Amino acid sequence: MADNHSVPGVDERLAIGALLQIRWEERKGVHREIRVRAVEVTRSVLRVQSERKIAAGTLVILYTAEFVPIGRALIRECTTKGMDYSIALYVPSRSTPDL
Repeated sequence: MADNHSVPGVDERLAIGALLQIRWEERKGVHREIRVRAVEVTRSVLRVQSERKIAAGTLVILYTAEFVPIGRALIRECTTKGMDYSIALYVPSRSTPDL
């Protein structure tokens, strides 16, 4: 696992172990929200642990635990890990260098 301090540009709000909120819209306008824990952080991919499955390809909005917006993300994969799910999110706004 990556150490946040060794990866330039990693947002301090996305530290390993950080609690985050993910919100998204399902079919027919149903809004969903879950709390997740960051388990791996790189420049453009965030892996979280969740009690709920989210389909790959779903566009989500990522927030801190205090509901401060972090940005949009795309669910790249969601796999079963024990009783929980391991979800990889692609966060494109974090992969571009600051200007």
